[in-house]
Formats: sequence, structure tokens, C-alpha cells
Amino acid sequence: MQDYLVGSADKYGLRERIQFNIIVVSLRWIESDRQREILMRAKYGREETRRYNVVINAHGPTNRWEWPKIDGLEDFQGVKMHTGDCGTPRSI
Repeated sequence: MQDYLVGSADKYGLRERIQFNIIVVSLRWIESDRQREILMRAKYGREETRRYNVVINAHGPTNRWEWPKIDGLEDFQGVKMHTGDCGTPRSI
């Protein structure tokens, strides 16, 4: 999946326009300008408003992952990993 997305971004020249680790706080249509106005929050809380002709929401299916509901998981003493978390393996 990643190869396809990266390849498509390269093919259509989108990489330099993609913003990562941004939370969309609000998005509204500005009819007079025929653009979308987006209030974005960056990783460390900095907010910025910008306008765009096109907005693509690409948060991904693993953006807000949770541990599965498995009986006894909280009692497991080993290392637990989740595919949605790219960080260090950790306990629940």
C-alpha cells in the first residue's frame, strides 16, 4: 500500500504539496473565492489558516489505533506491539 501511495505522489508531483502530522481543526467553503479554508494544527500546537482549491483527507486506517478487546491481554507479561504504532513496543 505504501509503495502505491508513494509512487502515485511521485508520479503526479504531489510530494512537495503534502503536509504530514497536521490536524484539521476546521474546514469551511468560501463561496466568493471558491476555495476551502482550513485551520490546521501542527504537531507542537502551532495553528495556521490556509486556503486551497482541493483538499484530500488521507488520515489512514491506522491513525487512531486501539488495542484489540482480547480477554487476558492486560495480564500478558510480554512485549505487546500494534501495527498502527510505529514507535517502541510497550505494555498496555
